[in-house]
Amino acid sequence: MVDRGRAVPRPGPVRLGTEVRERPRPVRDPHLLPPRGERRVRGLLEPGTQLLRWDHPIPRHALSLPIRPGEGSDRLDRRAVVSRIFISLLMVIAVAGTGLGETVTILYTNDIHTRVEQLPGLSAAIEDERAAASGPVLLFDSGDTWQDYRVPIYAVWGAERTVEWMNAVGYDAMALGNHDLYYGPDRLAHFVQTADFPVLCANLRPVAGVKPPFTPYTFVQAGGLHVLVVGLITDEDLPYLDYPWLTYLDPAEALAAVLDEEANKADLVVVLAHLPVAAAKRIAQRVPGIDVFLTGHSHELTETPVHVGETVILQTGAFGQHLGILTLTVDSSGEVTKAANSFRTIEKTPVETDRGYIRLGIIGGLTLALLLLLF
Repeated sequence: MVDRGRAVPRPGPVRLGTEVRERPRPVRDPHLLPPRGERRVRGLLEPGTQLLRWDHPIPRHALSLPIRPGEGSDRLDRRAVVSRIFISLLMVIAVAGTGLGETVTILYTNDIHTRVEQLPGLSAAIEDERAAASGPVLLFDSGDTWQDYRVPIYAVWGAERTVEWMNAVGYDAMALGNHDLYYGPDRLAHFVQTADFPVLCANLRPVAGVKPPFTPYTFVQAGGLHVLVVGLITDEDLPYLDYPWLTYLDPAEALAAVLDEEANKADLVVVLAHLPVAAAKRIAQRVPGIDVFLTGHSHELTETPVHVGETVILQTGAFGQHLGILTLTVDSSGEVTKAANSFRTIEKTPVETDRGYIRLGIIGGLTLALLLLLF
């Protein structure tokens, strides 16, 4: 064992009895070597040479920082402390910058009523908003999208074109509207099966043994957020005679039943309701736990969002004239800490309607022929 206070003997042979052994060459820790000019000794080390061991403990800072002659341990301690404080502050600033939350953008439409001349403009707006968003983007519709008896050409052609368009732009879910039921059960089933997204309605309940084409709710993923989406429909102007196997339920009660079962699995609750804003307000007062209530049916443009407690209620007017843009910041506990809403106005675009006119002509010709046969 070598005392740090005494000089280290020079290497040389050691005689033990009649056997001569070579004394190990002592070498100092490389961190404790003289300045760079004298470090040529490193190249003289023989493979397997052991380092000199010290009896006294090495200061902790010497394990992480090189010590040069003339530098005191106090100075190194101060530097280490300052460095650690600086790194900690940087980490705090980085975490604070994230807001401990996630930003999600919800794009929404309602009551498009197969206005195919609005679809190209909506497509461009949706693409722009997705490109501009800093986080995940969801796209929803609140119903009355596939039918409009007021414009004959849209009634005979627009529905299929609109479903194809919704698939192309990537809707995540849609609520069923009363107009969407007007084609009858078979056509409704066809449109729902053609759609690449779930069609939702929680307050139309089928009789036992009948499976409807729509579903009460769905879950969608938005980044790290698990979003529960529930559909509701109005009782106004429903074609009850075409759907004798469906029973209309109070929307607040139907919604509460879904939330009782599923809300604990969700970070965010979104209701797609083909209901007026006033009806949505009454439901939000009765059913807590709704984050976003996207409405329809009444063709209202909520330029000022309607708030009931922590629920925000919105609607985009009608006929594809606006795209709604709602940006939410959701913290790690699932609370919405910030909400900002805006609308983009959509201009009409000339579209090819030849197929619609051909189909309308065929239907008109067949109708006239039938009338002639009857009379």
